[in-house]
Amino acid sequence: MHVTFAVMCLGLALVFADQNLLAPNLTAIANDLGLDEKERDYKLGGQIAFAFFLLGAPASVLIGSLADYYSRTRLFAWTMLLGSCPNALAIWVTTFRELYWLRALTGIAVGGAAPLTYSLSSDLFDSTERTKMSAVTGLAMTLGVVFGQATSGFLGEKYGWRVPFVVVAIPGMCVAIVLMFFVEEPKRGAMESIEDEEHSQHHESLVRSRPTTPSIAERPSARVDFGEQAKRFTHKLRGIVSVRTVALFLAQGISGCVPWSMINTFFNDYLAQDKGLGVKHSTALLVTFSVGGMVGTVGAGWYGQKLYNEEPQKVSIFMGVSAIVGVFPTAYLVLADYRNSDFDIATKGLIAFVAGIIVCCVGVNIRAVLLNVLHPINRGTAFSLFMLTDDLGKGLGPLIVALLVDMLGRESAFFLSVLFWIPCGLLIGASSYTVPHDLQTVSERYQKDLAEENRLSRTD
Repeated sequence: MHVTFAVMCLGLALVFADQNLLAPNLTAIANDLGLDEKERDYKLGGQIAFAFFLLGAPASVLIGSLADYYSRTRLFAWTMLLGSCPNALAIWVTTFRELYWLRALTGIAVGGAAPLTYSLSSDLFDSTERTKMSAVTGLAMTLGVVFGQATSGFLGEKYGWRVPFVVVAIPGMCVAIVLMFFVEEPKRGAMESIEDEEHSQHHESLVRSRPTTPSIAERPSARVDFGEQAKRFTHKLRGIVSVRTVALFLAQGISGCVPWSMINTFFNDYLAQDKGLGVKHSTALLVTFSVGGMVGTVGAGWYGQKLYNEEPQKVSIFMGVSAIVGVFPTAYLVLADYRNSDFDIATKGLIAFVAGIIVCCVGVNIRAVLLNVLHPINRGTAFSLFMLTDDLGKGLGPLIVALLVDMLGRESAFFLSVLFWIPCGLLIGASSYTVPHDLQTVSERYQKDLAEENRLSRTD
């Protein structure tokens, strides 16, 4: 199972390496494809990010739902392949339209990877270890972003902006093959409480009874009752959203992703062009920010688990405060003047490092708390909803930022974007009132939903 987790984290890192491949070379890509400055921000920054959402959001819902019933390691492998192949084809891109659709296809991997990761991880770790697990998976995501951004920034300037896409795609394909043929699927519900063990085993038998590759030849008269499937899915969604902690976490997703959209999509090019740092220095500053994020992910994961084991609601307060405090150093990096002196770059690098530590305290803990207020037979679907709001923020966020840039200019628009962390922090903080009740009712909801699953399975 440790091998399963390690390979899964490696795959997750390579999926997230794809996210920031455009950012360091935004201006170079615009010049190569014949786009002006306004088109650079709106098309490369806004429209392509929205293309991620076009396929990433439905992929997140579909793949997350399938994760509750089918082999997650194989789903992860196919998801990675669907993301890596378009990256490999980017070497032949000559028009904006080609780039747009290739990036849209990679959204499938980005949208589907997280629900699969956390559904798998919940069956490898119990509730007392899930924040630490979330820290490791969060670290894998951040390492992937750092790898992709550094590859694009340092190789792109010398070898062209297309080469980094291939460099990321090849190891992604290799890991997908390993997942497909050599990694063991963990037992579903294996880490739940003893009182739920019998129910988990029964649900596992239901999962195994569903064919992973249905054959029409074997069942010529079989028909899919889409109405019944839709009814089942709707029932599951209602049950998930009725958990108040989940509802608050879903609500904060769109607001919280707007600042990240600015950082991941525009900030590297903004520092390189508008602040005069150049591609290498701006990439180094963003890598420093990401390294701070890795430190914050590990530290906040350890501290968050400590708080959770004391009183779970303390984690919500910690996350809410972190989101709001993170506004200040990040806003400074947007508004500051930059000089190409060693002292100034070192000072800004230190501030970026601290900002990365603070703003990454939320993600590692929110995913762990989300796992704990849910039960095994709806975690995949719930995380697909969580990633849907995340993708919605990442898709609409750059479009919102691009529109703000058109109205206010880059500096004011980016400063305003950072302020979106304030309502995000308030919503997360409010979950301190809902977490205790939702944790107490997990077992009750599990038995109720399992009984409904059994009833629907008998009618299929």
